[in-house]
Amino acid sequence: MEIKKNNDINSDDNNTRTNYILIGLVLSLALIYCGVEYYTADAPKKELEFAKVSSDEEILEYTPPEETPPPPPPPPPQAPPEEVEVLDEEDEREETQAQIIDLESDQIEVVDIPDEDE
Repeated sequence: MEIKKNNDINSDDNNTRTNYILIGLVLSLALIYCGVEYYTADAPKKELEFAKVSSDEEILEYTPPEETPPPPPPPPPQAPPEEVEVLDEEDEREETQAQIIDLESDQIEVVDIPDEDE
């Protein structure tokens, strides 16, 4: 029986190639990170000034608005009238009767269809 594996290909080549790619990726990311940190470290830091007020500014004091009580609720609506008027009107529409067709009947009708040749 013949050996079907190719002896020329070494499985270590694939592992070393992957390792070199990963090392290059780490080095490029480290270079980018150092570059960003170098440029941000040179920027001058500003101090925050909260309590300093210049003499030409006027300080205004906050006065809360006066609380006024809410207006009284509106009176309840009036009750509807108790009596209902019944009008004696005749319905002028014509009454129609619906035709009910029983589809579940067991009766079978035989229909003769004349031939076209005759």
